[in-house]
Amino acid sequence: MVGHRHDLKEILSLSQIVLSLSREPEAFGRTTIEALSLGIPVIGYDHGGVSEQLHALLPEGAVQVANCQQVCDTISSWVQSPPVPLPNTTFTLESMCSKTQRVYEKFYLEGK
Repeated sequence: MVGHRHDLKEILSLSQIVLSLSREPEAFGRTTIEALSLGIPVIGYDHGGVSEQLHALLPEGAVQVANCQQVCDTISSWVQSPPVPLPNTTFTLESMCSKTQRVYEKFYLEGK
């Protein structure tokens, strides 16, 4: 199956570690935040939205872009003793909507 999945939570729940290794920085990185929110550690390249999420919830998961050795070393150490991400209270739907609304209100009020 290609495209949108309705069972991502179930798929991620089977994972011990999730990798987010896109060489192009992602604006948000939904898979990363979904895994972290489920308490699954993520190793991801330290750029874009993935970097922001990891630095907030699991800083030790951020690795240098294209550093395959660092990725492998981190996986090796986590297999024995996986870290636990901090609870996701930052990247929530409620927070996103509230911040977006504030931007619109500020723009609207300042635009008049």
